[in-house]
Amino acid sequence: MINIDYSGGEIKITTECVDNLYPPSRLPLTFEVVQHVSKKIIWSTELHNNGWATFPNNEMNDVVIRDKQNKIIIYHPWQCELHGDYHYKTFNLYCKNILVNGKKPKGIAIGTHNGEFGEWVPLQLKNQLESILVEGSKKQFDELFKNFVIKENVVMLNTLITPNGGNVEFFEGGRGYTNSIVERVIRNWETDEIHSTIRQSISINELLKVITLTVWIGYIPM
Repeated sequence: MINIDYSGGEIKITTECVDNLYPPSRLPLTFEVVQHVSKKIIWSTELHNNGWATFPNNEMNDVVIRDKQNKIIIYHPWQCELHGDYHYKTFNLYCKNILVNGKKPKGIAIGTHNGEFGEWVPLQLKNQLESILVEGSKKQFDELFKNFVIKENVVMLNTLITPNGGNVEFFEGGRGYTNSIVERVIRNWETDEIHSTIRQSISINELLKVITLTVWIGYIPM
Protein backbone atom coordinates (compact mmCIF):
# COMPACT_ATOMS: atom_id res chain seq x y z
CA MET A 1 0.00 0.00 0.00
CA ILE A 2 1.14 3.55 -0.78
CA ASN A 3 -0.40 6.53 1.01
CA ILE A 4 -0.15 10.14 -0.23
CA ASP A 5 -0.82 12.95 2.25
CA TYR A 6 -0.95 16.66 1.35
CA SER A 7 -1.64 18.01 4.85
CA GLY A 8 0.54 20.29 6.98
CA GLY A 9 1.92 22.23 4.02
CA GLU A 10 3.98 19.27 2.80
CA ILE A 11 3.66 16.13 0.72
CA LYS A 12 4.29 12.88 2.57
CA ILE A 13 4.47 9.40 1.08
CA THR A 14 4.33 6.29 3.26
CA THR A 15 4.68 2.71 2.06
CA GLU A 16 4.01 -0.76 3.40
CA CYS A 17 5.32 -3.91 1.70
CA VAL A 18 5.65 -2.74 -1.90
CA ASP A 19 7.45 -5.94 -2.87
CA ASN A 20 4.15 -7.75 -2.26
CA LEU A 21 2.60 -5.59 -4.97
CA TYR A 22 5.36 -5.52 -7.60
CA PRO A 23 8.03 -8.00 -8.73
CA PRO A 24 11.75 -7.24 -8.23
CA SER A 25 12.07 -6.21 -11.88
CA ARG A 26 9.82 -3.20 -11.16
CA LEU A 27 11.50 -2.12 -7.92
CA PRO A 28 12.51 0.21 -6.44
CA LEU A 29 9.72 2.66 -7.03
CA THR A 30 10.46 6.36 -7.53
CA PHE A 31 8.50 9.21 -5.95
CA GLU A 32 8.57 12.41 -8.04
CA VAL A 33 7.33 15.88 -7.18
CA VAL A 34 6.19 17.56 -10.40
CA GLN A 35 5.17 21.19 -10.87
CA HIS A 36 1.47 21.28 -11.73
CA VAL A 37 1.75 23.91 -14.48
CA SER A 38 4.94 23.12 -16.41
CA LYS A 39 5.16 19.43 -15.42
CA LYS A 40 8.83 19.83 -14.51
CA ILE A 41 10.25 17.31 -12.04
CA ILE A 42 11.63 19.31 -9.11
CA TRP A 43 12.54 16.46 -6.72
CA SER A 44 12.61 12.68 -6.59
CA THR A 45 13.62 9.81 -4.31
CA GLU A 46 13.32 6.03 -4.16
CA LEU A 47 10.58 4.24 -2.23
CA HIS A 48 11.15 0.97 -0.37
CA ASN A 49 9.22 -1.29 2.02
CA ASN A 50 7.77 0.36 5.12
CA GLY A 51 9.36 3.67 4.26
CA TRP A 52 8.43 7.31 3.99
CA ALA A 53 9.49 10.45 2.19
CA THR A 54 8.45 14.10 2.48
CA PHE A 55 8.68 17.21 0.34
CA PRO A 56 8.31 20.54 2.20
CA ASN A 57 5.94 22.29 -0.22
CA ASN A 58 2.55 20.98 -1.36
CA GLU A 59 1.45 24.15 -3.19
CA MET A 60 0.52 23.26 -6.77
CA ASN A 61 2.79 20.23 -6.89
CA ASP A 62 1.70 16.87 -8.33
CA VAL A 63 2.89 13.44 -7.22
CA VAL A 64 4.08 10.84 -9.73
CA ILE A 65 5.20 7.36 -8.69
CA ARG A 66 7.04 5.27 -11.27
CA ASP A 67 8.42 1.76 -11.28
CA LYS A 68 11.97 0.79 -12.25
CA GLN A 69 10.85 0.48 -15.87
CA ASN A 70 9.77 4.16 -15.79
CA LYS A 71 6.09 3.28 -16.02
CA ILE A 72 3.72 5.54 -14.09
CA ILE A 73 1.81 3.52 -11.52
CA ILE A 74 0.30 6.47 -9.61
CA TYR A 75 -0.42 9.98 -10.86
CA HIS A 76 -1.85 12.20 -8.11
CA PRO A 77 -2.48 15.74 -9.40
CA TRP A 78 -2.82 18.76 -7.13
CA GLN A 79 -6.47 19.86 -6.95
CA CYS A 80 -7.61 23.20 -5.62
CA GLU A 81 -10.73 21.86 -3.89
CA LEU A 82 -8.78 19.09 -2.12
CA HIS A 83 -5.28 20.44 -1.59
CA GLY A 84 -5.53 24.21 -1.79
CA ASP A 85 -5.16 26.33 1.35
CA TYR A 86 -7.78 28.81 2.60
CA HIS A 87 -6.79 31.48 0.04
CA TYR A 88 -6.91 29.11 -2.94
CA LYS A 89 -10.27 27.67 -1.93
CA THR A 90 -11.83 31.04 -1.10
CA PHE A 91 -10.74 32.64 -4.39
CA ASN A 92 -11.87 29.57 -6.30
CA LEU A 93 -15.35 29.70 -4.73
CA TYR A 94 -15.61 33.46 -5.33
CA CYS A 95 -14.81 33.09 -9.03
CA LYS A 96 -17.03 30.04 -9.44
CA ASN A 97 -19.93 32.09 -8.08
CA ILE A 98 -19.32 34.70 -10.80
CA LEU A 99 -19.13 31.99 -13.46
CA VAL A 100 -22.40 30.45 -12.30
CA ASN A 101 -24.06 33.80 -12.95
CA GLY A 102 -22.93 33.75 -16.58
CA LYS A 103 -19.93 36.06 -16.32
CA LYS A 104 -16.18 35.48 -16.46
CA PRO A 105 -14.02 37.00 -13.70
CA LYS A 106 -11.43 39.56 -14.78
CA GLY A 107 -8.32 40.46 -12.83
CA ILE A 108 -4.76 41.75 -12.69
CA ALA A 109 -1.95 39.80 -11.03
CA ILE A 110 1.18 41.91 -10.38
CA GLY A 111 4.34 39.99 -9.55
CA THR A 112 3.28 36.62 -10.91
CA HIS A 113 6.79 35.08 -10.87
CA ASN A 114 6.70 32.23 -13.44
CA GLY A 115 3.04 31.33 -12.96
CA GLU A 116 3.72 28.04 -11.18
CA PHE A 117 1.68 29.12 -8.16
CA GLY A 118 -0.89 31.70 -7.10
CA GLU A 119 -4.61 31.67 -6.40
CA TRP A 120 -5.38 32.76 -9.96
CA VAL A 121 -3.44 29.89 -11.59
CA PRO A 122 -5.89 26.94 -11.27
CA LEU A 123 -8.72 28.97 -12.77
CA GLN A 124 -6.57 30.39 -15.57
CA LEU A 125 -5.44 26.89 -16.53
CA LYS A 126 -9.12 26.04 -17.07
CA ASN A 127 -9.77 29.28 -18.99
CA GLN A 128 -12.13 30.49 -16.29
CA LEU A 129 -10.47 33.89 -15.90
CA GLU A 130 -9.56 36.84 -18.09
CA SER A 131 -6.21 37.95 -16.70
CA ILE A 132 -3.51 40.58 -17.02
CA LEU A 133 -0.31 38.95 -15.75
CA VAL A 134 2.55 41.30 -14.85
CA GLU A 135 6.10 40.23 -13.96
CA GLY A 136 9.12 42.52 -13.71
CA SER A 137 11.99 40.00 -13.88
CA LYS A 138 12.88 38.89 -17.40
CA LYS A 139 13.89 35.32 -16.47
CA GLN A 140 10.69 34.62 -14.56
CA PHE A 141 8.61 36.37 -17.23
CA ASP A 142 10.07 34.15 -19.95
CA GLU A 143 9.01 31.09 -17.96
CA LEU A 144 5.58 32.63 -17.37
CA PHE A 145 5.20 33.19 -21.11
CA LYS A 146 6.06 29.55 -21.88
CA ASN A 147 3.57 28.34 -19.29
CA PHE A 148 0.64 30.44 -20.52
CA VAL A 149 1.27 31.40 -24.14
CA ILE A 150 -1.19 28.77 -25.38
CA LYS A 151 -3.86 29.71 -22.83
CA GLU A 152 -6.83 31.86 -23.76
CA ASN A 153 -7.82 35.23 -22.29
CA VAL A 154 -4.34 36.11 -21.03
CA VAL A 155 -2.32 39.30 -21.49
CA MET A 156 1.27 39.13 -20.25
CA LEU A 157 3.39 42.20 -19.48
CA ASN A 158 7.10 42.18 -18.66
CA THR A 159 7.29 45.47 -16.79
CA LEU A 160 7.79 46.94 -13.32
CA ILE A 161 4.89 48.52 -11.49
CA THR A 162 5.63 51.22 -8.91
CA PRO A 163 3.45 53.84 -7.19
CA ASN A 164 4.63 56.73 -9.36
CA GLY A 165 6.46 55.15 -12.30
CA GLY A 166 9.82 56.36 -13.64
CA ASN A 167 13.35 54.98 -13.35
CA VAL A 168 14.01 52.82 -10.29
CA GLU A 169 16.76 50.56 -8.95
CA PHE A 170 15.52 46.98 -9.18
CA PHE A 171 17.13 44.29 -7.00
CA GLU A 172 17.16 40.66 -8.18
CA GLY A 173 18.67 37.45 -6.86
CA GLY A 174 18.22 33.80 -6.01
CA ARG A 175 15.14 32.22 -7.57
CA GLY A 176 13.42 35.57 -7.93
CA TYR A 177 10.65 35.14 -5.37
CA THR A 178 11.44 38.44 -3.62
CA ASN A 179 12.84 40.63 -6.41
CA SER A 180 12.05 44.16 -5.32
CA ILE A 181 12.74 47.88 -5.64
CA VAL A 182 13.22 47.91 -1.85
CA GLU A 183 16.66 46.48 -1.12
CA ARG A 184 16.01 45.54 2.51
CA VAL A 185 13.08 43.34 1.45
CA ILE A 186 15.20 41.10 -0.76
CA ARG A 187 18.14 41.18 1.70
CA ASN A 188 15.88 39.78 4.40
CA TRP A 189 14.99 36.74 2.31
CA GLU A 190 17.70 35.94 -0.22
CA THR A 191 20.97 34.28 0.73
CA ASP A 192 22.27 34.10 -2.85
CA GLU A 193 24.06 36.90 -4.67
CA ILE A 194 21.93 39.97 -5.33
CA HIS A 195 22.43 42.42 -8.19
CA SER A 196 20.61 45.57 -9.23
CA THR A 197 19.86 47.45 -12.43
CA ILE A 198 18.19 50.74 -13.28
CA ARG A 199 14.83 49.95 -14.84
CA GLN A 200 11.97 51.95 -16.26
CA SER A 201 8.73 51.37 -14.36
CA ILE A 202 5.15 52.44 -14.89
CA SER A 203 2.60 53.48 -12.30
CA ILE A 204 -0.51 51.50 -11.52
CA ASN A 205 -2.55 54.25 -13.20
CA GLU A 206 -0.46 53.88 -16.37
CA LEU A 207 -1.04 50.13 -16.24
CA LEU A 208 -4.78 50.66 -16.07
CA LYS A 209 -4.58 52.98 -19.09
CA VAL A 210 -2.71 50.29 -21.04
CA ILE A 211 -5.38 47.78 -20.16
CA THR A 212 -8.18 50.04 -21.39
CA LEU A 213 -6.42 50.42 -24.74
CA THR A 214 -6.12 46.72 -25.46
CA VAL A 215 -8.21 43.55 -25.51
CA TRP A 216 -8.22 40.79 -22.91
CA ILE A 217 -6.17 38.42 -25.00
CA GLY A 218 -2.67 38.47 -26.43
CA TYR A 219 0.81 39.62 -25.50
CA ILE A 220 1.88 43.27 -25.20
CA PRO A 221 5.66 43.91 -25.04
CA MET A 222 6.51 46.75 -22.68
